[in-house]
Amino acid sequence: MSGVTFRGKFPPVKPDPTVDDCLRALRFSDYAQWIGVSVGGWGYGLVIGKPARFHMAGLCGALGFTFGSMVVIQNTRGRLMGFRENTREIKMYGEFETAGPAVLTKPMDRRFPEAVKPISKGELNWSKFN
Repeated sequence: MSGVTFRGKFPPVKPDPTVDDCLRALRFSDYAQWIGVSVGGWGYGLVIGKPARFHMAGLCGALGFTFGSMVVIQNTRGRLMGFRENTREIKMYGEFETAGPAVLTKPMDRRFPEAVKPISKGELNWSKFN
């Protein structure tokens, strides 16, 4: 990922938010949605799991918790990147200053190949490996 182009309807707050940024920017409605999906999954498992109701309820509750967390993070990331309504986030964190119509960022995490220095010096001699 060499760069990101933003074309959202709203101004971005952070062009490439991390999971920590998304968790810090959760709203009350996000928490309510997360809890509602988890409790709904637990209730659904209780209703459908006839031979082992509480085991099925626990499983469906865990699946609901996982699904709810993914949906909430997706919605929050959309708000921080400017694809959803984000007036509250702009008031809290401020608007991202863009240098033009597109914002290009380089990954700074060591897991990306662009951020790691080459291990070998020069080209590999593949004739040794025949």
